[in-house]
Amino acid sequence: MTFFKTLTQGGQVHVHQLRMFKQIFMIGSLVAFLGGGGFFLWKAYHLPFFAWQATYEVTWAKFMLATTPVEKHKTLAQLYTPLKGNPRVPHLRGDEDRPYKRKCIHVLKDPILQKITQQMEGALKEALYDSFEITALIFSAIMALWFALGHRHMRNIHQRGATFVPWQKLAALIKTRRDVSDLKLLPAKSGFSKLPLIKGKETSHILITGTTGSGKTNAFHHLLPQIRKRGNRAIILDVTGDYVSRYYNKKKDVILNPLDQRSRPWHPWADCHLDSHYDVLSESFIQTKEGNRDPFWDNASQALLKTALRKYAAQGEHNIEKLTTFLMSASDKEFEDFFKGTEAATFAFKNNDKTTHSIRSVLSSQIEGLRQLESTQEPFSIREWIMNDPPSLLRRFGGWLSSWIPVFPAFAGTGTSPRIKNPGSWLFITARPDQRQTLTPLISAWMDIAINALMVLPEKKKRRLWFVMDELAALQKLPKLQAGLAEGRKYGGCLLAGFQSKPQLEDIYGRNGAETMLDLFNTKIFFRCTEPSTQAWISKVLGDKEEIEPTENISYGANSMRDGVSLSRHTRQTPLIMPTELSQLKDLECYVKYPGDYPCTKLQTKYKRAPFFKKKAFLLKPEKKRAYTVETSAGFENKIEELI
Repeated sequence: MTFFKTLTQGGQVHVHQLRMFKQIFMIGSLVAFLGGGGFFLWKAYHLPFFAWQATYEVTWAKFMLATTPVEKHKTLAQLYTPLKGNPRVPHLRGDEDRPYKRKCIHVLKDPILQKITQQMEGALKEALYDSFEITALIFSAIMALWFALGHRHMRNIHQRGATFVPWQKLAALIKTRRDVSDLKLLPAKSGFSKLPLIKGKETSHILITGTTGSGKTNAFHHLLPQIRKRGNRAIILDVTGDYVSRYYNKKKDVILNPLDQRSRPWHPWADCHLDSHYDVLSESFIQTKEGNRDPFWDNASQALLKTALRKYAAQGEHNIEKLTTFLMSASDKEFEDFFKGTEAATFAFKNNDKTTHSIRSVLSSQIEGLRQLESTQEPFSIREWIMNDPPSLLRRFGGWLSSWIPVFPAFAGTGTSPRIKNPGSWLFITARPDQRQTLTPLISAWMDIAINALMVLPEKKKRRLWFVMDELAALQKLPKLQAGLAEGRKYGGCLLAGFQSKPQLEDIYGRNGAETMLDLFNTKIFFRCTEPSTQAWISKVLGDKEEIEPTENISYGANSMRDGVSLSRHTRQTPLIMPTELSQLKDLECYVKYPGDYPCTKLQTKYKRAPFFKKKAFLLKPEKKRAYTVETSAGFENKIEELI
């Protein structure tokens, strides 16, 4: 039964479509032939009258000779001209009152009449060919018009909501509105065409997402050379070494990694000039874990760390090795005596050894990164590096001017940090994958210090300081990140960040925190994504569209009179980009969403090849042994050699 039903449905629908096509074909053909015939008559009407007369005479003579026996051709009765003579043709000239008479055989032998007839036949043939062309043209135009009308009736009509356009049209729209930025994305196979970012919107931050191998990092490599060309300063988080190998310039850039030979020396006191700075540093190093864990242990560890840093600063002793050795290895009595009379004294009681030991255990696990630092008399200061903001002229032409002016007085620091001679300096905060677990608290602290330092600068719209984090989820929680996203725009802060999936950020910042933070990125570039919740979030960010959608209903029956098609319209709201479409993107293919009322677009980016000569990503320091003393509860001392 199903077979016959399916066959009947297919046959009825197909036959009905053929019947309707026959109708429009016949109507179109009729209109086309009428148009072509009218054109032929119009051309024929404008031919000279004497030419028509001569052609008529020759045609009539041929007819008479063709219908008369050959032996009578010479004695054929005279051919009477039905029209009066034409003064323009001597052979047809006659009296005004009577027609000119000639024999048919003489008419056919007249060369002038033959020539006129041939020209007339040529003109009529040309008019006929032209009429055929006009007929075909009219038929094609009618079919094209009906096709366009059919397509128009069947297409969705956008009412409101998000829109989607080709990237070329978006680029033209940006140019029309004079919002073209000098930062651009380079599409593949585009010649000299590029998709510009929105002018001045880099301070509203840029987010790039995508799974492994989708093209996310390649997009960073499109933008970073342009940022360098601008002369903008940047702080780049590099946890793979790719950015150092491509962009590091030893003449003006700085590396921070205590395990890299090229790193500038740093210790906490270099960036702690106020009491609030110690609070920021301790909160970055020892973060309060969300969930079921009691925050008491983390808060207590923060109090111990910032108190110890303050006491060492008050004593003028900036020895990081001594500090970490004391915090991790001091006896209970020494620990209690050191913190006695401070706000952290309650967490260092010797009598409450179980609680104190638990707190110290948490503290020791979080300050492991500090043990990798070395004491120095001339530490690098992140705050001073940021506060040495060059004038706008030097930001633009600093690379050229630095070769002519040895030292810019405006760059002079107030502390021990050396003067910065290159306004386009970049700060690379690096870690090898096998160093990441140890250095993550330290890296997070450096990023927090940088964000905090930016927001104490005077407000300046033309300032641009970039924070580049390809793997935002590679860090632990940055307490100052959300504030930097929300308020950094006033100070010229530009965050260029990327991540692979939304759950990565939710694990670090919580669901609400991640949602709030991601909402502060105004320019978004989405590469291929396979994680369902991230797909749903991206689809929601790209927006919904409300359209009037046509619906076709077909009815059929045994009698052809019952066959018919009806069109109806209804309003429908759908996602601009379905979540599953994000998993179907090709490598280097992405959706781009700009702030404001700019439409969404799809872009196939061009692969950015690495330079032929690359710098070394990491230059490890040689391993060395560090000895420190541990006093046990029994009161004896053991010398421990530890590899760092």
